[in-house]
Amino acid sequence: MGGCASKAVSSKDVVLAEVDKKLKRAESFCAATPMNNFVGGFRFQDEASIETMKQARHRDSVMSEPFGFSESTECTEPGMEGGRQGPGKTFRIVDNNCGMDPFIAVDDFTVHYPAVFIDHPHRGFESATYILPEQPDCVNENPILLYYDSTCGDQEFPLGKGGLVRMITGSGISHCEVVKSKNDRMRAINIWFNYPREHRVCAPYSRVCNMDTTEMPLLWAADGTRTIVLQGEWGGSRGRCFEGCPSPIEWIHHTIPAGCSVRQPFPEGWSALVYVLNGAGSVEFDGETCELSTAYDDTTPACVRAPAATSAASGGAFDVKATSGELDVIYLASKPAGDRTVVFDLVPDGSGGTFVMSSEAEIKSSLIDWIEHKNGFEYRHEWNSTWFKEVREEMSRGAKPAQVRDDAFSSDLSDHEKSIILLQKRIADGA
Repeated sequence: MGGCASKAVSSKDVVLAEVDKKLKRAESFCAATPMNNFVGGFRFQDEASIETMKQARHRDSVMSEPFGFSESTECTEPGMEGGRQGPGKTFRIVDNNCGMDPFIAVDDFTVHYPAVFIDHPHRGFESATYILPEQPDCVNENPILLYYDSTCGDQEFPLGKGGLVRMITGSGISHCEVVKSKNDRMRAINIWFNYPREHRVCAPYSRVCNMDTTEMPLLWAADGTRTIVLQGEWGGSRGRCFEGCPSPIEWIHHTIPAGCSVRQPFPEGWSALVYVLNGAGSVEFDGETCELSTAYDDTTPACVRAPAATSAASGGAFDVKATSGELDVIYLASKPAGDRTVVFDLVPDGSGGTFVMSSEAEIKSSLIDWIEHKNGFEYRHEWNSTWFKEVREEMSRGAKPAQVRDDAFSSDLSDHEKSIILLQKRIADGA
């Protein structure tokens, strides 16, 4: 019998072929949309999204419309709420095409049971999640988000109101976040930011900080303004949650009574923003005054931003005033990393893991490292979060709904597929 034997194609070859396709699409995106030195990640894949990005950048200081989560304002993940109607929305305040180097993403999101961000990998950037001190929509007095990562073994870190976790992804890290209890619901701010190239592939680690500590002081002014200093100087106190960060950052949370104001300076050459969490007021910046209100209100902007390119030689300042009632705002600023940045999402919305490097070749090399468990990803042989292992053990004893396949934890399944299976399990178990 004649004929040629077909060549076996490995799963690695399939993944790398897909990587090549995505990188080529990114190159085309950049050629068509030369906005800055950031390569658009794979969150924006259609013409409408690109046009939205262009329109949102029509003024350097004011972002007239907060970005929606992922590629639209609707978020369909179980336990996540998106869209623009009712409580519990998710807004992308900054994305990696906004010219706000070093910020890759800044999100205002609400998460509730049964949400699980199952074990997934990252490399090359820093992420931080800040649970807001007030959670008026939560039935539980003390909602908890459980955090796990591969640098901490089997340790579990509960994040409550006013808590913050930093994750330095470095050469490679995997992490998991789980909403603890059935009635838990919490709103948080999540930021991803870039490092200078020489610091991008550092040793990974994580750090947890809590409000009203030496690391995150809580201050009260004579007029009743409350200030939480996550990082930076305010009122003679210093927040130290991000000490030693290669990309210097300032992060301050002001809650301002009606009729009162705060002048928030920021350093020369830094990218900076003010974002309204709750209430309404005004922000004066660079000779202009902008009326702002919470992103839940579609009628006015929610964010004023100052890309580094617009900063005056001496820096700048936001003059923030509460008008009709209490105004709750966050201020963020950081020194630009000044490096070309390629953002690669393993799945389109980033939930399966994201790598941030300086070139397409480095992205491809990182994917190979992850697939082959090397150069920072050696832990893949042995680490899963405690939560993941507990659920796997339950399922091995038969405690699973009928629709969950026996091979749910097979290495052939992606982290994203596993997360969907586990979310289905939690829902089926009475969430």
